Amino acid sequence: GTHACTHAPSANPLCCEGAEDCDDGDACTADVCVNQGCHYLATAACCASAADCDDGDVCTVDTCVGGTCSHGAGASQCCGSDADCDSGSAFMTASCVLGGCVVAPKPGQAGRCTVATAAADCWPYAAPGGGPLSCELQPDGLWWCAD
Repeated sequence: GTHACTHAPSANPLCCEGAEDCDDGDACTADVCVNQGCHYLATAACCASAADCDDGDVCTVDTCVGGTCSHGAGASQCCGSDADCDSGSAFMTASCVLGGCVVAPKPGQAGRCTVATAAADCWPYAAPGGGPLSCELQPDGLWWCAD
């Protein structure tokens, strides 16, 4: 908005002699004094909350401090390439999709496991809210995830 002083000095807080007289406390405005009137101009790339700072990258934590966005390091399962992902299982693949690691069974290996890597091998097959699966020797002579 624009406000003008009818005479100087004035008790009107919107009247000014310099920009310092116009500080509205809003980090998203540039406060200027023109012809003894305060003007509040919106600043580009300003934020009011972290939601205003979403950069679409799942690997950053978006924050808004003092009207300025910042994007810090985020989740540990973030990646730039498939080489950044590790499934921890000989029966699973791990690939980088849209900046996040995705784990899936290798073809023909769904449900296979070893006792040493049972947690990494079997977690995708656990029932929602259920306990972890174990790796058990089956009658076919192979080790499979079981509950």
